[in-house]
Amino acid sequence: MPMEVNDTRLDYIPDPPEDLYLSEKQNRSVRLSWVTGNNNNSPINESIVEFEEKRWEPRKWQELIRIPGNVTTAVVPLAPYINYQFRVVSVNGVGRSRPSEPSERYETPPAGMKCYFSFV
Repeated sequence: MPMEVNDTRLDYIPDPPEDLYLSEKQNRSVRLSWVTGNNNNSPINESIVEFEEKRWEPRKWQELIRIPGNVTTAVVPLAPYINYQFRVVSVNGVGRSRPSEPSERYETPPAGMKCYFSFV
């Protein structure tokens, strides 16, 4: 585990976030909440929300959004027809935590089709 000596205390990368929870599930967004892991004597600067989708690029994690400070919830924008799974990485002045355990999966519906008819 990387460490930095700061006066008489030791600073480490943060522990990974825990207990990811999805709520307020909508067609194009979901609220993701988590519990911050121990910051190990260095305040959390930001959290990085990553996603993996099952259909086209399974097992490839991609950055979705960065959340400033020690905030532990975010409304995450989603695209249509994707089977999402999320994880969170905490960042402090020493470095990045390991990723959290993945969230439950959440699948968004296909984009709606609008049809316009013209009668002559």
